[in-house]
Amino acid sequence: MESGQALGISLWCPPERLAAEAAAAEAAGFDDIWLGEDFYEAGGIAAAALALGATSRMTVGLGVLSAVMRHPALLAMELAALGRAHPGRLIAGIGLGDPGPLAAIGRLPESPLGAVRESVTTVRALLNGDPVGAGEGRITLGHPSRVPIHVGAAGPRMLRLAGEVGEGTILSTGGGPAYVEWARRRIAEGYGGDPSGHRVTALTFISVAEDGRAARRAIRAPLAGVLAKPVFGPLVQHSGLGKQATEALFEGPDALDRTFGPDWVQAFAVAGDPPECARAIGALRRAGADSVVLCPWGGLPGSEELVVREVLPAVRHHPGD
Repeated sequence: MESGQALGISLWCPPERLAAEAAAAEAAGFDDIWLGEDFYEAGGIAAAALALGATSRMTVGLGVLSAVMRHPALLAMELAALGRAHPGRLIAGIGLGDPGPLAAIGRLPESPLGAVRESVTTVRALLNGDPVGAGEGRITLGHPSRVPIHVGAAGPRMLRLAGEVGEGTILSTGGGPAYVEWARRRIAEGYGGDPSGHRVTALTFISVAEDGRAARRAIRAPLAGVLAKPVFGPLVQHSGLGKQATEALFEGPDALDRTFGPDWVQAFAVAGDPPECARAIGALRRAGADSVVLCPWGGLPGSEELVVREVLPAVRHHPGD
């Protein structure tokens, strides 16, 4: 679904399991499936084809494809093929990608903003059937297709660019309600006003158990490890916990516990028992997330079953909570 408040799930599994996992997510009642393209896991285009082929109604989002790993013409060709085969069911997310692996293979651009802008605008023009280039280099896509392009963004400049050139924004996993509110303001600055037609997707780690404290304990150490990476700096800085959070992260989860108490994880993730998780999803929606995408994490046995059996129905029955 391209409008309204959606609830999705992020799938991270071996390619041979992806079709079955996608079909199960659709049967469970999720609106969206989101697929990443982390180095060097399953390719996003191939994964999207598997998920689209295994489902009939769900939106499949690619969040995100790196702007510098494929030529825009090749990316447009691949997206158009999927868009024509499955009309109205694909969202293409384009962003920079993880700077570390990009630098390691010599693909980190001097201007990340410029690279993302060029990729988004060129791919959109080609998908619309418009000619791109000049002279002998002028090209037009043979099979154009209407595929919305959303921009993956975390920091203020990329968020403004997302508002300017994207039809939506995909926020980095790990942003809580305070970050989502802050990000929407930056998106609005790039959009030039109220971006009511601009869909904001918030990916969030979820750790759920009947014992809410156990769910929060299970996620605290891995979550602290992820947030300590520089790329997640904006999420921490605008989490509502202040500068102390950035300082405590360098010391690990115990320092965060001492500074903020054991429930600090709720500033960055959906964690707790099923009712707590449903309320946390509601908080992300109230903060401005048009689509909340759950990324199961924490490794607790039975957590994914709890998401489907208790969290999803609770969100459906009380969407504003």
